[in-house]
Amino acid sequence: MQPLETPAPEWIRGWTPLQIAFLTIAAAALVGLVAARIGLDPAPLLLAAVAPFIAAIDIRWRIVPNRLVLPLAGALQVAVAASAVLGAQPLRIVGALLGAAAMFAVYLAPAVLTRRSMGMGDVKLALAIGTVLGASGWQTWLLGVLAGFIAGAVVGLVLLLARRATLRSRIPYAPAMLAGALLALLAQG
Repeated sequence: MQPLETPAPEWIRGWTPLQIAFLTIAAAALVGLVAARIGLDPAPLLLAAVAPFIAAIDIRWRIVPNRLVLPLAGALQVAVAASAVLGAQPLRIVGALLGAAAMFAVYLAPAVLTRRSMGMGDVKLALAIGTVLGASGWQTWLLGVLAGFIAGAVVGLVLLLARRATLRSRIPYAPAMLAGALLALLAQG
């Protein structure tokens, strides 16, 4: 096998085999839980499969990489479209597009208005999450968005109270977004 011409980014190289195994087991467990609760819908299953990896990258390096999240957003749109066409539910495609656009807008506003409050990786992740939540219905979308904000606020408050963060600290937000989305998806089933 030929070595890569350019070195892989640190967020790919910096994991031990044990950490990769743990994240893989977590992903498999989430996929199993989502499948058992809502069935074999490919978009929620794909989101569940990548959620532990995205969360771990954000926690460790404070980044949600474009190389990961932008293809994910596209793959989720394709998964929703295929599922909608095969299941004769074309309105799911509309829901996915509107959900992605609305969640992107909800996260873009704080990122633009207050530079340090939200990273652009989180905004791009909102496209992917909004796709899945929107395809699942507006109640699920709203619950996922609210649960993500609440989870982020609780984590931030706990870190502040434990003096592990200050008001100026950059707290990884992708794990809260993903937890809120997965909670909403599981609640719909």
